[in-house]
Amino acid sequence: MTILKRARILLADEQEKYKARRAADTERIKEKLPMTATLLSEIRRVFLNAMEDVLSHVDEEAFEKAKAQSLSLQEELRTLLSANGFEPDAMIDTHMCKICADTGYTNTKPCVCLRRHLAAVQTAELSALGGRTFDSFNLNVFSSDKDPNWGLSQRENMEGNYFYCKSWVKNFGEDSPNLFLNGGTGQGKTFLCGCIAHGVAEMGAEIKYTTAIALFKDLEDKRFDRAETDTDDYYNSELLIIDDLGTEMTTAFVQSALYDIINTRLVAGRKMIINANFSAGELSQVYMPQICSRLLGEFKQLHFFGPDVRMK
Repeated sequence: MTILKRARILLADEQEKYKARRAADTERIKEKLPMTATLLSEIRRVFLNAMEDVLSHVDEEAFEKAKAQSLSLQEELRTLLSANGFEPDAMIDTHMCKICADTGYTNTKPCVCLRRHLAAVQTAELSALGGRTFDSFNLNVFSSDKDPNWGLSQRENMEGNYFYCKSWVKNFGEDSPNLFLNGGTGQGKTFLCGCIAHGVAEMGAEIKYTTAIALFKDLEDKRFDRAETDTDDYYNSELLIIDDLGTEMTTAFVQSALYDIINTRLVAGRKMIINANFSAGELSQVYMPQICSRLLGEFKQLHFFGPDVRMK
């Protein structure tokens, strides 16, 4: 089941509980103020008659008259409730979310009510990454010695990458560039990807974080129906993060599947972050030209260099 589907199930459950509470509150108020039941019944009668008029193509004047009558009755009900110490809208059918009217979407984008559940689902899913956040990132573990090939130290380079990625999360949206993080092992790429994942997840954006090995195993299982897998997140999530590209067996199937995911997401304008333990120059030794062209031409490159901090 995709991340989005899980979030929508949670939202639907929350909406059902909200409706149940509203219904229970309505029944309690009816017992204390029987007049409210009469007004509610009249409001619904007027509404149903108005709908019948619309379906019967009755003239607009009759519909407007029914609408005005309904609004007048609703105002009478609100006044009665307020005068007896209840919320004015306690018995009027209102949506749990006033922004999206409980659809979960505004302008085809997930509403804040749905993003809240997306954030909860993804925070739980990302727990395996541990405490990889921008606040826990320690620049002091990187070497301060100048690298003659780069003209700056590993720490200075990492500081630039760190602040760029932090800003990228803050401004995450349609104009955000795709990112290709490349360099040797143990240079902070995976940690930074974890920081980005947590940051974007907290915003309620729909993301998928995976290693290259797990990604292609999922796609292989789907291909041969050896297991129930759901690969929609790889194609449709707002952000896809692929960690450790190049650690997988680069078969013809892997090359084709990787190209398909990258190309499909680029065409749809869905964001990607990919990190690999080799330089941009070594890319063509591993992947076919179509993949290299997209990674080098459609992604902003962030370079990493220096000693393996894990060894330190």
